Amino acid sequence: MTETKIPIMWNGYCPESLLKGKTVRMRLNQNDFFESEETGLQICIIPGIQAVILSFRGKG
Repeated sequence: MTETKIPIMWNGYCPESLLKGKTVRMRLNQNDFFESEETGLQICIIPGIQAVILSFRGKG
């Protein structure tokens, strides 16, 4: 099994998909969260503080 490393600085791609060996973009949705185009994973960016992976999926 090969090890997949996720960069410390977020690169705009879905971290869940990166772990599966895929490169899937995340886009800003209507709720101002970044949402994976494939999995619905959502990330909320809090400027100057942190990024939070949300516990609920987006709907596109």
